[in-house]
Amino acid sequence: MARTVALAFRVPVVIASLNERYRKWFSSAHGVTEEIVESVNDLCSLANLADSFFQVEDMSQEDYFTDEKIVKFAPHAKFFAGVPLSDPNGKRFGTLCLLDFKPRQINDTNQRLLESFGSLLANDICVRSAGRYAVRDLISAEEEKCALYDMAVTDSLTGVLN
Repeated sequence: MARTVALAFRVPVVIASLNERYRKWFSSAHGVTEEIVESVNDLCSLANLADSFFQVEDMSQEDYFTDEKIVKFAPHAKFFAGVPLSDPNGKRFGTLCLLDFKPRQINDTNQRLLESFGSLLANDICVRSAGRYAVRDLISAEEEKCALYDMAVTDSLTGVLN
């Protein structure tokens, strides 16, 4: 998914960052190097706080971002945009973020496109998560069924089959 988004927006870095209580991790990433992982995570956290689309056309011109490592030092990121990822109940669990090393601006059409990619990604993550829970529940139900069968066919006192 990240590579598709990178091609659609012609940006070198795309990250789908997921937030859990004590950690952040990437569901999907394109163009991320070890040197920028921490900085990109910090930026993605900011986008997660936004109500919807978040964009900084040139971070080197914004006082809030000038001390960020990724802006101050190589690779000198300029552009950042992101949309929060939410479950069907509206709970935010991550962000889809774009990063470029030159200033740029996303127009309304591309903003809607990024929001659509974010919705697709959020839905995919939610469906996969629901699938994992469903499989876990099926396994648990099957284990309970087997345990009940064993109890039904085995004498509880002697352990011999009835």
